[in-house]
Amino acid sequence: MTVHPPVLRYQIRYRDGGEPETLISNDMADAMAQASQRAKAVGQAVALWCDGRWIADVDSAPSLLSPDLIAKLVHAGIYVFGAPVRDR
Repeated sequence: MTVHPPVLRYQIRYRDGGEPETLISNDMADAMAQASQRAKAVGQAVALWCDGRWIADVDSAPSLLSPDLIAKLVHAGIYVFGAPVRDR
């Protein structure tokens, strides 16, 4: 019998409201990568949730940190926030 890793369900929630989207991912790094792609596609930051708990905010701008590194930091209890947008 083949053992498969558990599939964790993550949600992407938008700042302006609307229906959340469900992600299916084997790990947090993949969920962070999917959330980053979605944030870039819609042009706004999104919030990543898992089992009703907030995990991280994912900015639409490119990040200097890889999604895998961010996932490891969040898993260790270190939260990573994007830089604030400067007024022009």
